[in-house]
Amino acid sequence: MDIDLIFAIYQSLTSIATVMATTFLAVKLVMQKKRLEIAHIDSNRNLAFVSRTRTQELTLAEITSEPLPHAYENATYGLDELEDTDARKFFGK
Repeated sequence: MDIDLIFAIYQSLTSIATVMATTFLAVKLVMQKKRLEIAHIDSNRNLAFVSRTRTQELTLAEITSEPLPHAYENATYGLDELEDTDARKFFGK
């Protein structure tokens, strides 16, 4: 058998293997991108749910707790201006 023919076959097989590996990796990247998009949508939903729950908890606490409305009013001008006692009431610490 001619050595040039063997090298040509070897080069063809190597090229085919390279194309197959590249295609496989491209498909994996597309699948990963879809999974990341779904995870991003889920995290946005979770963040919105947690934010809504926290707002409802604060509203309920404001309605049912006597000292909290005072601390809540003081917090409208910024959290840095809260006194320590108001900050503890506001953050529940």
